[in-house]
Amino acid sequence: MAAVMRRALWMMMGLLACGGAQTPASQRQEPRPLDEVRFLELFAGVLGEHGLSGQQNRAVRVTGLDRDFEIDCAVAGKSIGVEYVSDADRVVLASTLPAPRPGQLRVLPATDPGNGQPFDVLILEDGDFRYDPNPEQSGGVGPTIQEVEGRLQRDLRDFLHAERQSGNL
Repeated sequence: MAAVMRRALWMMMGLLACGGAQTPASQRQEPRPLDEVRFLELFAGVLGEHGLSGQQNRAVRVTGLDRDFEIDCAVAGKSIGVEYVSDADRVVLASTLPAPRPGQLRVLPATDPGNGQPFDVLILEDGDFRYDPNPEQSGGVGPTIQEVEGRLQRDLRDFLHAERQSGNL
């Protein structure tokens, strides 16, 4: 009798070990966009790799807007910058945002309100940089934060390379 109970106990333990802890769907966290603070840290790192520095909250004049718009970060001393578009930004920029084109960077043409010179603004949508906040619980259904950060850094490097090729850096 004790042997049967011991065998049943071992079988139950084996089944539990195979199944692992499952998180109910109601407790799983939805993918979330990389936050703007982390975006700015990553952009500063990419700029540093190229011997450049950033200037946060730089005003530019966007065609189609009745006012200047502050982009998240510009390259100090250059006429280029980046806007990491959040829901609030989408409300303001809605009609001026260039349509996404697969495989191409989205650049919003603007001007420097101080001197009227052209100013290129890379548009990055926060929704394009969503990650799975808890891949262990969800079973890895979405990209990890490391994958999203890597993709963001590649886009930023590609933008700087393109701007260097066009003579803006």
